[in-house]
Amino acid sequence: MTSTHPASQSSTLETQALEARLAIACEVVRRAGQEARKAWQAGSLAVDVKGHQDFVTAIDRDTETLIRNELTNAFPGDGVLGEEFGGPKSDGPLWVVDPIDGTTNFIRGLADWAVSLALVEGTQLHLGIIYDGGRDCLYWARAGHGAYIEGKPVRCADTPDPNRALIMLGTNSHTPLDHHLTDHRKLDALGAAYRRHGSAATGLLMVADGRVDAYYERSLNAWDALGGLCIAQEAGAVVTAQKVDQFLRTAGPVLCTAPAIAAPIGDVLASGLTANSVSKW
Repeated sequence: MTSTHPASQSSTLETQALEARLAIACEVVRRAGQEARKAWQAGSLAVDVKGHQDFVTAIDRDTETLIRNELTNAFPGDGVLGEEFGGPKSDGPLWVVDPIDGTTNFIRGLADWAVSLALVEGTQLHLGIIYDGGRDCLYWARAGHGAYIEGKPVRCADTPDPNRALIMLGTNSHTPLDHHLTDHRKLDALGAAYRRHGSAATGLLMVADGRVDAYYERSLNAWDALGGLCIAQEAGAVVTAQKVDQFLRTAGPVLCTAPAIAAPIGDVLASGLTANSVSKW
């Protein structure tokens, strides 16, 4: 394993260009998220099935379309990669969007869902912007410049040991149930409590603002994770995951923890991490 911080590497995007992108992206994600929230509050959504426990609504597609169109108009040289409509995987500036992370929650009227956006460039993760739909609030981060909710800084928890820790343990239909149960048993033996709530993006926000102490999932796609990882890392969390360019090619594991418990939590979940090519960011 090698160590790197995405923000430490050279970039073709200057500070002014990143600030312009962050400002517009925040505006677009908030607008898209609030439109989705109106549909969520109204209920009675038309649902299509993509696979086992894998659903999509017209709101997913409409939200991604809105974000794509706005970003492409504002920054015509940037690419857009989305969960619903795909896109390029270039080394240039690339927006990675999950229009509704936690679609099952969204469909059923549960509050844990989000609109997630990240800006990457090669191996670098520049920006993370997430609208928390259930709470009607916007989080954002720029690599090297901290993480914020509605303009106020956020920091992850300082929980001193696993016996006092609360862990979000994600899973999905691509992860064998036995693997999930194994992770649960390991955390239980360590003394940590755990929850599962169905949205990686909001789970990573919870690490960022200290509501939980860690998030772990054995298999996430880039659009599920990158926005939240940027925000959590800038809030002080320790991130162990694939390099950004590899994440764009294939799903992989993610561990994001408050720093004081990073070592013991990482040790008990190490088999799920070392089986894949992951690095501490």
